Amino acid sequence: MAVHDVLSMALSRGGRLFPHFDYSSDQWTKIEKEIVRLDPAYEVREEPRATLCTAASTYFRELANKQRIPEIQHERKQKIRRWQRAERLTEALISEFRFFEWEERGNLPPGYKAYDEELIALLKVKLTVHGILDHLNRKLDPAFPRCTPKDAFRFSVLQTWTKLGGKLRFSRHPISGSMTGPLVRFFSAVTEPVYSGSPESLPAILRRYEAYETARTKWRAATASSNNVA
Repeated sequence: MAVHDVLSMALSRGGRLFPHFDYSSDQWTKIEKEIVRLDPAYEVREEPRATLCTAASTYFRELANKQRIPEIQHERKQKIRRWQRAERLTEALISEFRFFEWEERGNLPPGYKAYDEELIALLKVKLTVHGILDHLNRKLDPAFPRCTPKDAFRFSVLQTWTKLGGKLRFSRHPISGSMTGPLVRFFSAVTEPVYSGSPESLPAILRRYEAYETARTKWRAATASSNNVA
């Protein structure tokens, strides 16, 4: 699907019903060629493609949703309230089942606990709810590191590269001075079908990526420390 078609469809639908971006067969062959160069033992699998296509789709959706930021923030707050209610209900159910368990303690053989399976299931629900709330709250936290939709896509490409075993480095041709190397070829192959750009912007992108990751690490540490104090 062409970039123009993806963005036009998203804009015409207000960014709500958004088509999933995918690379053409030729485009993905070019990307996979760089992955195989990196790791000759690489076996074809869907995970890298799914990750990169999702990142590109998110980029286009964020562009289409730019005009809807106040509405999106309102929707997110509504979601948080609903999930907070789910959290309270889950904790109430866990409390009730713990009481039922305590009531049955004298009627069961030694070492056996009543409602074990039910409590385990409820605790799994609680963990899921906490994870969703953490994700939603993080997006509203003014201290959480921000980046542009385009940089978010670029950073996802870099993360995919490092997960595949690649290094975040490049070299320059001794005569022309143009940028070259495995990262440059992979980055260009992944990003060119999504937006127009030059490999020469990669050094600045890498600097922003490093700063973003450092800020995220500090934010996570500060959040964990604040939760422990609370």
